[in-house]
Amino acid sequence: MKKLILIIFLISIYLVPGVLHSQKIIMLDADYSIFRYNDSKSVLEIYFAFYHNKFKYKYENNYFNAKAVLGVKLTDEDGKIDILNKEFIMGLKTTDTTSSKLKDKEISQLTFFIEAGKNYSLSLIGSDDKSPLRTDTAYFKFFVPLYNVTDPKISNIELSTSVEKSTNKESNFYKFGLEVVPNPNGLYGNNLKSLYYYFEVYGLKGLKDIPVNLNISVYDINGGKISTKSSSIKDFNDFANMSGSIDVDSLKRGSYLLKVQLAGTDNNIIAESEKKFFLFNNTKTNYIVTDEQGYLKSEFITFTEQQLDDEFEKVLYLRSNIEKNEYEKLKTLDEKRKFIYQFWKRRDNIPETPRLEVRDEFYKRFKEANLKFKQSFMEGWKTDRGRIYIVYGPPNDVEKHYMEANTKNYEIWTYNDVEGGAICVFAETMSTDQGAYFLLHSTLKNELSDTNYKEKLRQM
Repeated sequence: MKKLILIIFLISIYLVPGVLHSQKIIMLDADYSIFRYNDSKSVLEIYFAFYHNKFKYKYENNYFNAKAVLGVKLTDEDGKIDILNKEFIMGLKTTDTTSSKLKDKEISQLTFFIEAGKNYSLSLIGSDDKSPLRTDTAYFKFFVPLYNVTDPKISNIELSTSVEKSTNKESNFYKFGLEVVPNPNGLYGNNLKSLYYYFEVYGLKGLKDIPVNLNISVYDINGGKISTKSSSIKDFNDFANMSGSIDVDSLKRGSYLLKVQLAGTDNNIIAESEKKFFLFNNTKTNYIVTDEQGYLKSEFITFTEQQLDDEFEKVLYLRSNIEKNEYEKLKTLDEKRKFIYQFWKRRDNIPETPRLEVRDEFYKRFKEANLKFKQSFMEGWKTDRGRIYIVYGPPNDVEKHYMEANTKNYEIWTYNDVEGGAICVFAETMSTDQGAYFLLHSTLKNELSDTNYKEKLRQM
C-alpha cells in the first residue's frame, strides 16, 4: 500500500441543505475510518468533499479555474506532537460557473499509516485559494486500538454511496476486490435510497469453537431498534472484510445509528462498532404521533393560545423549518395543543413513561440560561452562551480569561461527550466582564468556526 494516497473522484449526488447556522460557510464534508495494517500500525483514511459552487473562479485558458485547499493537521494527543501539518491543493475546472452547471461536489480520499494504541486529534480546514479567509472546519478526536489477529475486534464502519466488485487495483477506492466510494457527510435519502457500508473484522480464528453471529442493526436517535439482520459466521479467519447495503428509503427524516456486533451464545456481545448517519426524506417525516390518550392526559389540553405561542417561541433552537411552517398554518387552538404535545413526544427519550422528561430538561436549562447569561436588555436564553447551554447542556469545563493584557475577555467551554469532544469560545464585546459575549469559534458541527479566533481576541 502506498504511504500516502491522494485521489480525486468526481461524482454528482443530490444534497439538500439542512438548517444551518447563518454564519457558517458550508464548503466541506469530511469523515474518517481506521483499519488494521499490522499489529502495531493502522490505516487512517480521510474522506472529504468540496462543494464547487462555494469557490471563486477565474477565467484562464478557455476554462474557469479555482483551487480548493485542504489543511490537514494530525496530532498525537498522548505525545503532544504533530504527526502531520500540511496543505493539499486540488484544482477545479469548468466551462460554465452557473450553479446549475457546476458539478455538485468532489469526493476525495487521503490515506496514512499511523501508530496504533494512541489518542489522536484530526483537524481539516477547507478554504478557497482565492479567498483564504472563507473556511470550513471539521474536527475529530479518536483512539486507535491495537487490531491483532487474536483479539476479536471490528474496525470503523465506512459509510458509502456504492460498493461494487472490482479488479481495478489502481483505483484508490479499491479494497480487497471491491470499489468502495465513501460518503463523507453520511447523508442519505431522496436519490440515495440505499446506505452502503464497509467494515473489517479481526481475530475470528479464536472464536471457531463457539457459535457466533454477525448482527447489523439500525437504531433511531432514542436507541429504539428499527431493523436488524443476522448471519452466522462460518469462516473463522484472522481477517474478514464485510460489505453490504440497507434500504433506507422507508425511514423518516432524522438521525440514525448503524451498529455492527459480533454476538456469541446468549447474545453476549464480543465486539461491536457503530456509525451515525442522517436521513433526509421529502415525503416522510416524524411529524405525526398517534397517541390520543397520552395527549388527553397531558397538561397541554389546558394551555391557552398565548401559552402555546410562547412555548413554540422558546423552542427556537430545537424546531425545524418544516415544524415552523406547519405551526404557522395552524388555525385552531386544539390543533396547536396537539402540535406542541407531538413536538415534545417525538423528542421523548424515555417513551415508556407518561412524563416528557426531555421537556423537563429543556426548561431546566432554559431557566438556568436566563439566570446565568442575561446581557443588558437581552434575556439569557437569547444570547449565544444561552443557546449553546440549552442545546448542548452545561459544559464539562469553563476556562475564564479576564483582564489579560491586550486581549478581550473570553471564555472557553469544553464538552467532553458531545461529538467526540468539542469547544466553544465566547468573546466579550467590551473590556470588562459586564459586556455582551458572542460566539467567536466552535468545533461543534454547524456552529460558527474560525480557526483564527486567537487573533481576533487581541484588542485594537
